[in-house]
Amino acid sequence: MTLDETFLSYLGGINNNDLINILDANLIDNCEPQLIRRSSYYDTDKFTELTQTKKSSFSVLSTNIQSINSKFNELEAFIEELSSNNFKFNVICLQETWTSENDDLSQFSLHGYDCIAQGKTCSKNGGLIVYVDNNYRSEVKLKLNMYEHWEGLIVQIQINGGNISKSITIGNIYRPPRTSNDNLNAFINEFSSIVSLLEHNCKNTLIIAGDFNINLLKLNENDIYSSYFDSLISHSLFPQITFPTRFTRTNGTLIDNFFCKLSQSMLESTPGILIKKLLIINRILCL
Repeated sequence: MTLDETFLSYLGGINNNDLINILDANLIDNCEPQLIRRSSYYDTDKFTELTQTKKSSFSVLSTNIQSINSKFNELEAFIEELSSNNFKFNVICLQETWTSENDDLSQFSLHGYDCIAQGKTCSKNGGLIVYVDNNYRSEVKLKLNMYEHWEGLIVQIQINGGNISKSITIGNIYRPPRTSNDNLNAFINEFSSIVSLLEHNCKNTLIIAGDFNINLLKLNENDIYSSYFDSLISHSLFPQITFPTRFTRTNGTLIDNFFCKLSQSMLESTPGILIKKLLIINRILCL
C-alpha cells in the first residue's frame, strides 16, 4: 500500500478524496498538456528522496503556521535540516503569522532569505510572510490589505539562468473560515479581479499559494465553491494540490493550494503535501 493509500484509507480511500475524480472528466481530458495532475503525500523519508532530485528546481513551500512566534524555532530547524542536505526552498509562504503591521520581525529572520511581511488585516489570526531566497531580486507588487474578507501579498522575483522563467510572480493569500454566502461571494468577486490583473500583467509564471478555506472536494455540492473554481480556471490558473490538506478524525478537506499559471518550460512541476509533525501540513511545489 502506498503512502497516499495508507494516509487516506480511514477517510474512504483515494477515490473519495481526490479532486481529479470530482472534476468534470472533459476538463481534465482537454488540458493539453495536462495541467492538473494528482499530487502526493510525503513523509520525511520520501521527501528527502525528492529533494535529492530537485536541487536545481525552483521550489516553493506554503503553510498555515498559526503563529510564527510559537512555530518559528521548528521552521528554522526544518530549513537548517534541509540546508544540511543541500536543499533550499526558494520561496516560503506563511499564512496566519498573527503579526501586526508595525511588529519587529527581526527575530524571525531566516538565514539565506529576505523576509517580506504584511500585518494582519482581515482577522486577528491573519498576517502574511513571504521568505525569498536572497540570491534572487524580489519586490512587492501588491499589498492586498484593503479587503474585509481576505488578505494577500504579491511578490515578483527575478531569476537569471537555468531552465526556468526569468520572472516569477508569487501570491500569498489568506481567507479566514467564514461561511456566509455574502462573504464568499464578496471574496470571489474581489479575488477574481486581482487574478485577472495578475494574469494580464504576468507574462511568465504565476503561482498563488495560500489558505483559502474553500473545500475543493465539495465543488459538486456547493454552487459558490464551483463558481470560485470556475473563475480561477477561466484565468488559466490550475490547482496543483488534489488531496486533502486538513484532517479531523472523520474527514479531510482541501482548503489549501497552489494555483498556477505555468510557463511552457515549467509544466512538469511536482506538487505535494509534506507531513511534518510540528508544522503539520505543508504544501510543496517543485518546478
